[in-house]
Amino acid sequence: MRKLFTTSLAIALVAVLAASPVLAKAHTFTLSKDARLNGTELAAGTYKLVLGDDGKATIFNSHGDSPVTAATVKVKPAKNSRASVLLDTQGNILEIRTGKEIVVFVR
Repeated sequence: MRKLFTTSLAIALVAVLAASPVLAKAHTFTLSKDARLNGTELAAGTYKLVLGDDGKATIFNSHGDSPVTAATVKVKPAKNSRASVLLDTQGNILEIRTGKEIVVFVR
């Protein structure tokens, strides 16, 4: 009975940790000028991009403790890509290149 309880507790702990945003992919990026994402104004500065397994991305402030905005994304692998942020002519973020991935924001 004790072994069953211990096993159940371990499985529950693994399930909780697997759903945790701590284990989600996180990347830091810097905006050299003000930009917009889904209508939210982002001032120039450093932000944290957290990618979920559900095709969603959340942008956090530089400390990573306060979400600024969220968006639907498509993630593509990148080959030999430099980390950068691609904006359109109106200052909307189109994609963020992390070096290993290209995060494209779906409109």
